[in-house]
Amino acid sequence: MRAVLPSIEATDQLVQDRSLHNDVYGLIVDAIHRGELRPGDRITEGEIAGRMGISRSPVREAFARLIHDSLVVQSPRRGTFIAELDCGDIEDIQEVRSLLEGHAARLAADRIAPDDVAALHELVRTMADSATGEAWVRVVQLNARFHEQVVRLTGNKVLLRAWSMLDPLAWLIPTMVPVGHRHNSHDLLVRHTELIDALASGDPQRAEEAFRAHIRPHIHPTPMNEPSE
Repeated sequence: MRAVLPSIEATDQLVQDRSLHNDVYGLIVDAIHRGELRPGDRITEGEIAGRMGISRSPVREAFARLIHDSLVVQSPRRGTFIAELDCGDIEDIQEVRSLLEGHAARLAADRIAPDDVAALHELVRTMADSATGEAWVRVVQLNARFHEQVVRLTGNKVLLRAWSMLDPLAWLIPTMVPVGHRHNSHDLLVRHTELIDALASGDPQRAEEAFRAHIRPHIHPTPMNEPSE
C-alpha cells in the first residue's frame, strides 16, 4: 500500500494542475471575449500566477496551449503577447467559418423547432438593443452566442467541437475593427433576422447560402492599423 500512495498523490496533483491550467486558459480567453485583452497586449506568467495565487507551472501549461491555438505568440527576449491577426489570418478564419456555419445551417434547417426560432429572435433583439447602447463587447458576445446556437441545433458534436476550436480565434477579429466600422442596431437586426428566416424556411440550400453570404463580406476586413477605403 505504501508503494501505491505516492502514485495516487502524484495523480491528484496532476488533476489539480490540469484543472488550474484550464482555469488560466479560460481566464485569458474570457478577457479576450470581454475586450480586456487586445491584440498586441503583453501577458506574463508571473502576473497571472500572482493574481490567481497559484504557481507558475499551470500558467506555463496554459500558455503552451494558447500558443498552440494561435491565441498568443512568444517573442524571444520580448515576452508573450496576444496574437495580432493580419488580413491573411482573418481571411483564413472566415473562410473556414463560412464552411462550418454554412454546413451547420444546412443541417439545422431540417431540425429547427418553433421554440428555437423564438430563442434566436430574442437573442437578436437583445443584440440590437446592445448596439443601440454602444455596448460593443456585449454585441460581440451575443453574436457569438447566436452562431454557436445554430451550430448546436445540428446535434452534431464533432461539428460543434470544430466550430469551438475556431471560436477563440474569431473572438480576436472584433477587437481589430474600429467602432465606426461596426454595424448599427438596424443592420444587425435585419441581417440576423434574414438568417433566422432562412433556417425557419426548412430549406437546407437556402439556409446554407444565407449563412455563407452573411460571412462572405467579412472575408476581407480592414485591420485597425490599415487605412480604410
